[in-house]
Amino acid sequence: MSTKPNASATIQLIGTLNIKLNDQRLQWQRSKTEALIAYLAVNRDGKRRETLATLLWENSTEKNARASLRRCLSEINQSLFAPFVDIQRDTVAIIENDDALIIDVHELEKAYASDNPEEWEQSIALCKGRFLEGFSLRDSVAFDDWQTSTVQYYDDLMQQMMARLATHHTQAKHYDDAIKFWRQLYTMNPLHEGAVTALMQIYRKMGLDHAANKIYQDYASQLDKEIAISPSIAVQTIHEQIIDNKQSPYHLPIAPQALVGRETLIQTLVAQLQISGQRLILQGWPGIGKTSLTAHLSHHATLQTHFKDGILWASLGEAPDLMRILQDWATAIGLSLQQSSVEQMRQQLQIALQDKTLLLIIDDVWQSEHVQSLLLANSTSSTLLTTRFNDIAHQVMLHPDNIIKVPILTTQQSLSLLQTLAPQVVQHYPQQCEQLVTSIEGLPLALQVVGRLLYEESQLGWDVTSLLDELCETNTLLSAQAPVDRMDIASQTTPTIAAILQRSVQQLSQTLQERFTLLGVFAPKPATFTVDAIQAVWDSDDIRNDVRQLVNRGLLEPIQDQRFQMHALIAMLARSMVEGDYDA
Repeated sequence: MSTKPNASATIQLIGTLNIKLNDQRLQWQRSKTEALIAYLAVNRDGKRRETLATLLWENSTEKNARASLRRCLSEINQSLFAPFVDIQRDTVAIIENDDALIIDVHELEKAYASDNPEEWEQSIALCKGRFLEGFSLRDSVAFDDWQTSTVQYYDDLMQQMMARLATHHTQAKHYDDAIKFWRQLYTMNPLHEGAVTALMQIYRKMGLDHAANKIYQDYASQLDKEIAISPSIAVQTIHEQIIDNKQSPYHLPIAPQALVGRETLIQTLVAQLQISGQRLILQGWPGIGKTSLTAHLSHHATLQTHFKDGILWASLGEAPDLMRILQDWATAIGLSLQQSSVEQMRQQLQIALQDKTLLLIIDDVWQSEHVQSLLLANSTSSTLLTTRFNDIAHQVMLHPDNIIKVPILTTQQSLSLLQTLAPQVVQHYPQQCEQLVTSIEGLPLALQVVGRLLYEESQLGWDVTSLLDELCETNTLLSAQAPVDRMDIASQTTPTIAAILQRSVQQLSQTLQERFTLLGVFAPKPATFTVDAIQAVWDSDDIRNDVRQLVNRGLLEPIQDQRFQMHALIAMLARSMVEGDYDA
């Protein structure tokens, strides 16, 4: 039994085990007494005596183990720490009495549950090492197993908090602080691809290519040493552009490495964009590869030569910062703008660009009014835009011939792309790979994702048969992360495929979102249906306006004879939303 504590105590478990009373470190005769306190500190609900005896004295008889436990409990009872331990006939527990006892791992968990970056930083600063660093029991495998799993748990917790804090500073453009915490994360986990990618991108943005190259070399060496694989294609692409000194003063996106099946379309776009004053827009399904196409074109040698004054690129999304985009463009051409309003900044840029030959690339347009502030082209310049929305394409383009639909890849093109990403898998499992690309229906984003997953699995020397089967299923593919090169340097997040597709759904009214999910009842591969079928599923004859909106949002596509088509992954998303796996 314990009495109410009248002193303050701390238990430090991250780093060297340290149990203090009124800031004085307590000394213990038995290491297993310390192990017992550490175990109880993590397990706040207490444990039965037989559980503790088995954990710490597994090689002893039950009688001897209980006797050993009693000796440890007696040591605690005779110490100044006794008021903080509740010792009962059958159970033992640590007493957390208000602020009288502070346990560092519980403070870490509190900070993790908070949304306050200051709490994250304070908590990380207190973490001096790993859980029970340097502590071990030579004769207790069970305790050693528990310690190992707990080390991993708190390592993961700290790494996630470091990533959050680094992301916070990156978003605020506090690059010195961002680098500090990304490097802490990288030091803790040298195989953390997100930290490596973030550091390379920030260093590259700051013009520190040598630092970015050093991070890559260290990372590649660690990967080879630890698990004998190479960096992912996305990381290699960033590195290749650094060593080739391809960083553009115009802040262009990273050129995609694997762009298969788009050769004819690229030739067409390159030819048309060289027509003076040309304006084109690419429109297609989410994930169809519009951004990859524009990124490729921004680095195309013919276009870079033709547009002698440069290529300016911007990605808009739902809520673009138009003033920042205009300022970045002005900086790229060496112009200082008076930041008064978007319109005045646009006018200043328009005057400065009137005699220049430029290509403006405006990616991911969500609202036509955003485009009006960025259309700076003159008679010698051209503009290329992209959107997932059919109605936006027609609003921006006066002539329908200037709207270019980006097609899905054919089965053969899909297999070629997959072979580029995971050559050994396609070679050894040709039939399963063909079945997989058929289920994906030629969507390049999904092919990039499955290619990365299959490549990583095969590099480890594992059988990929089960993974090939899983990737044909809804949840596995939708919850997979997009390629790392989709990571935005500001947000430092890599979305899942579901998140990318959901962005279109979230723009719909609640009623239309519900109608969209009901279309998930139609079997994908391919999901095609008639007007009558839609009326039956929606239990309504009044469907024209809602169907029109889904078509305009890029979620539905008319084919012929009053039939409509939904891409397999979008149908998967709709079905998953019906089942409650994802919310719009």
